[in-house]
Amino acid sequence: MGILHPQIGETCRAIYVGVGSVAQPSLSFEARPNTGFFLQGDGDIAVSVAGVEVLVLGVGGLQFDDGTAALPSITFDADLNTGIYRIGADRLGFTTAGVSALEI
Repeated sequence: MGILHPQIGETCRAIYVGVGSVAQPSLSFEARPNTGFFLQGDGDIAVSVAGVEVLVLGVGGLQFDDGTAALPSITFDADLNTGIYRIGADRLGFTTAGVSALEI
């Protein structure tokens, strides 16, 4: 694993890295090598946290894991069991305190 240390005044036009994977992202952190960014599928950029894919940035926009009522995919920093999750095909759920509160 290489570590980039640019010098003041140096110009860097591009940085190329390998494709990576969910377990070993191409761009990661020294203290957390399984957390970072990797290339997925047909050019989507995925984010891995502790070896788990949590977000995909693709042509279709942001893509989240389905989540559950107890652990929704879209949450708030101070309230991780309140948010939005995917119940199933064409069904969206809203949850508060880890319990389903609304289904659309």
